[in-house]
Amino acid sequence: MAKMDNGKAAPQSLLESALFESLDPDIVTVLQNGNLIARNIGTGRIKVTIGNLSKIVQVHVTDTSLTSLLYIDLSITKAYLHKGQQLSFNFNTGGLLSMDDQVKISAVNKSVTVSGTMTDGAVADPSMLQSAATFSSSNEAIATVDDTGIVSTLGEGTVNIEVDVNGIKKVLEVIISAPVLETLSLSQETITVNEGDTITLTFE
Repeated sequence: MAKMDNGKAAPQSLLESALFESLDPDIVTVLQNGNLIARNIGTGRIKVTIGNLSKIVQVHVTDTSLTSLLYIDLSITKAYLHKGQQLSFNFNTGGLLSMDDQVKISAVNKSVTVSGTMTDGAVADPSMLQSAATFSSSNEAIATVDDTGIVSTLGEGTVNIEVDVNGIKKVLEVIISAPVLETLSLSQETITVNEGDTITLTFE
């Protein structure tokens, strides 16, 4: 948390510019997004700097053999679908994927990959993530999600699909719009008729 000199809360853009530095990297390291990775037993210090102000927080690291899930990531944070399309979650078998909130999903049955990192820096076991994951929709009138992570779109609008793995959560924003005309074809492109004849055009 931070306050400006006028007493108001600092804007989110300023907070997002924070720099993180581990003063004891042999005990704990810090990622650019602020997540910590415990390396060894002991007490480490993390320095947080915004502008010309800094604060130091102490981090106590206990038995490193007791690793747990530190955070999860989604391969995208925003998806664009048409009403009636589906989206699914799957679980990564490799390292972390880059975040890209501009990726557009416009085809049926596309998937979003869930990956995780443990407190010791190791990549989380995909089968562990999958077995522990639960899903929920912020508005089931717009989109529902089942126990396996299949998202079905029912209406138009914006809905948040939350992935929860042992209390660690990540949200996928899904923007749903009406279907749009993609192709148009004719059974015949040339028709020959006699003068005075009537023909009927039908749509299928």
